[in-house]
Amino acid sequence: MSLLSDIWSSFQHLSLTVRLWVAAWLVPVNLATVIFVGERNGVAICLLAILGMAFNIPIMARARGMTDLMALPHLVLWTPLVLLAGLTLVADIGTGYRLFLIVLLVTDVVSLAFDARDFQAWRARQASSAS
Repeated sequence: MSLLSDIWSSFQHLSLTVRLWVAAWLVPVNLATVIFVGERNGVAICLLAILGMAFNIPIMARARGMTDLMALPHLVLWTPLVLLAGLTLVADIGTGYRLFLIVLLVTDVVSLAFDARDFQAWRARQASSAS
């Protein structure tokens, strides 16, 4: 099978709930940050959001599918994203941007909670396979 077929097949093996969360909510919300690059901290927020997803491409390519290691770029990049979004919320910003940042913040905090669990599971498997 081709790399893309392997990744797609791996994605299809995730639960329907996870697939909907990722494809219909998590990715679109983080991609929507491009709409707000002209706002306060918009460029930094957009870069952190997009890079948190983009750095998963080589991980998926190496694993030829989904892996718990995909949590690492989220943890590294979305933790400061959440902090920056929170700090931006206390600034004088427009209502639309404020509402978007709340949605982004809640979305990525939920994701980070799952990511922490997934990365810990990945580390545990690595430790057990090394011994």
